[in-house]
Amino acid sequence: MINPRAEAAAVAFNGRIYVMGGYNPVFLTSVECYDPRANCWTECANMIEMHDTAGATVHNGEIFILGGWSGRQCSRTVERYNIQRNEWTKICSLSIARYGLACISIDNKLWAIGGVSANSVSIYDEQNDKWIDKKPIPFEGFCNCFTVPKSLLKSK
Repeated sequence: MINPRAEAAAVAFNGRIYVMGGYNPVFLTSVECYDPRANCWTECANMIEMHDTAGATVHNGEIFILGGWSGRQCSRTVERYNIQRNEWTKICSLSIARYGLACISIDNKLWAIGGVSANSVSIYDEQNDKWIDKKPIPFEGFCNCFTVPKSLLKSK
């Protein structure tokens, strides 16, 4: 069964739902996976750091979690999860600490968008392991991103 939590990040990948981090009543590093076919929860490897109100997405076959609140401060930390190895690793930190940001994978690029204390838009340059800041959005605050499968967008 999943650990009770608030302000967690969640992604869907390969027919499963992964729930990461959050708060209850301490900041969490735990990760659980729900398999709807088997109707069961399993524990995954813990993240390296705490992530509360963080951005998360699936990109190039791995799960990424960005920023968030880490208990005492806004975070720049970015981690990726390799499902096959059940292992989290850190990659290059965001240029600006933020929480409540949106994270999405578009056109084979990982994007970080907005967040509390930041109005920046950044793309991860995987070859050079760095974040490239793009034109900022005109506000700062909580952002969300959702992807919709193309099959749902087709008209009948």
